[in-house]
Amino acid sequence: MVLYKSEPEAMGQVTNLSAGGIAFGGKTIGTPAAGNVELDLLMTEQGIYVHNIPYAVVPIRTKGKNKKKAPGFRANALRFKRLDAEKKSQLRELLAHRVG
Repeated sequence: MVLYKSEPEAMGQVTNLSAGGIAFGGKTIGTPAAGNVELDLLMTEQGIYVHNIPYAVVPIRTKGKNKKKAPGFRANALRFKRLDAEKKSQLRELLAHRVG
């Protein structure tokens, strides 16, 4: 589950998770600007909660000749950035429990 804090901006079920980032399912929900919202991960079955993970929205790579067009951003994928030792440890614990 992906949870944007405060007044929850968006919630979604995780479809792919690695030490480098996360993707989640559902309809495009318009991911809020990375600087304005905290990203928390919650695995209720194991009681694991990772708070305020630093992230960046994953850009869409454009193909073709029209390179002048500004790249778009995926609304369902985030890349973790500058994780401290505690966040890395918490993510490793979460990854150890993930269901295949």
